[in-house]
Amino acid sequence: MKNLWSKSVDYKKAESSAYLTVRSGDWTYYVLKAYQARAAEKTNLYARWFCKVVTPMTGPSGDLGDTYISDIPLGGFELFVLAEREAAEAAASKTTIKEITVASEVHGIIGSVPRS
Repeated sequence: MKNLWSKSVDYKKAESSAYLTVRSGDWTYYVLKAYQARAAEKTNLYARWFCKVVTPMTGPSGDLGDTYISDIPLGGFELFVLAEREAAEAAASKTTIKEITVASEVHGIIGSVPRS
């Protein structure tokens, strides 16, 4: 599956350009990059995102680093955004498989690519 959040967002623009922003009390998580597609993240206990995390201890500049997804308090809206991401990644992967299948048939390599 294609990871649609694989390109890093500039940390200086985290407030306006993060893939996902999660607020929990005084803590704010800005997701700047995902290392795996959502389907793989769901089965990996140690899946992580690159985040800018702003807390009362860090001040407004925050800290940058990898954060386990399981450490981020995800609510209903965040889970909805992640479900949309997973659907978009699945759709992008299906399109790629269809394009490869069509190209294989055109070049006479029928049956070498799994069909969906």
